[in-house]
This record gives sequence, structure tokens and C-alpha cells, in this order.
Amino acid sequence: MKKKQIITIAGTAGSGKSTVAKKLANLLGCEHYSMGDLQRETAEKKKITLEELQERQERDPTLDREIDQRQESYGREKNNFVIDSRLGWFFIKPSFKVFLRVRHEIAVERIWNSFEKDPTRNVEKFETPEKLSEGLKRRVLSERKRYKEYYGIKNHHDKNHFVLDLDTEHYTPQEVADIIKFSYEKWISKTE
Repeated sequence: MKKKQIITIAGTAGSGKSTVAKKLANLLGCEHYSMGDLQRETAEKKKITLEELQERQERDPTLDREIDQRQESYGREKNNFVIDSRLGWFFIKPSFKVFLRVRHEIAVERIWNSFEKDPTRNVEKFETPEKLSEGLKRRVLSERKRYKEYYGIKNHHDKNHFVLDLDTEHYTPQEVADIIKFSYEKWISKTE
């Protein structure tokens, strides 16, 4: 049986998780899955904002569980893929675990500028960059609360969960994808 080759990419908001994961999947010639896209689709179907979905997730763990079960099934049923997910490292144990980070101010700038270019972000409604900044801070607090309560994870940003931890501020998404590919290939050669 062929060994599973799975890369999970977690990270802070605005660090480039989805963009990098798509580029990396293209580089490796494998599938790409995005739990962030799934979150936005869920909010859109419910005709609510992403922030409203997060508030509901704090009260109703089944909303998180639906998304988490999807990624767990990817880990069980599929072999070669890249997934961007805040908890992919937790739900898909046999994977090359990557964490991307960027300073909060850079994240706000990147996300604010992406609203015009990315129609999937239409469920993230903020009137100003300052409101976006506040919303991102609330998101992290909501995630920490839910992940601790639902899964016993104290800090989903802890470097110890990951094989590679990378600050993306001074790199293009393509450069980040290249760095991950190089690190992954080095890692996989040691585990074979």
C-alpha cells in the first residue's frame, strides 16, 4: 500500500494558508481542501456572516463537528492532498504539519485588501480595517474557547504541534509554497 502523503497547513488569519495551500497542491500535483472555504460556505448557506457563524459555534458544537468530521474523513479516505485548516494537524495525525504566522497588522492589511479580489470573503463583513482587526481578535478568542472546550486543546497556535513554523511576512505565497515543499521532501525522505 502506498504511504499517505498529506500536508496540513494551519496558521493565523491572513498568513496565507489558503493561497499557499493551493499553490503547494499545484506544485505537488495533488488535491487541495480548505476548511476556511467550508466555513464561509456554511455561513453563506445560513445567510449569516462568518462572525455570526462563530458565535453560533460557541453555543452549538455540532456546527464545528460537521466541519471537523469532513477533514477527519479526508485523512482516513484520501492519500495525497494539502489541506488548510486551523485544526488539520489535530484531526489528521499522519501528516506533515505546517504553521504559518504573520503579525496582526499585516494580517489586517492582507485580508482587507483581499475583500475586493476574493468573492468567497463576502461573508466577512467589516466596515473599516479597525473593525476587521477587532473581528480577527474576537475570532482567535472564540477559537481558543471552542477548541479547549470541545477538544482539550489549550493553544492551537503552539509551535510544538508542528513540524514547520514559518513567518510569511517577507515572502510571497509562491516562496512560502516552495519552502514548504522543500521542507516536506526533506522530512518525507527521513521517514521512508
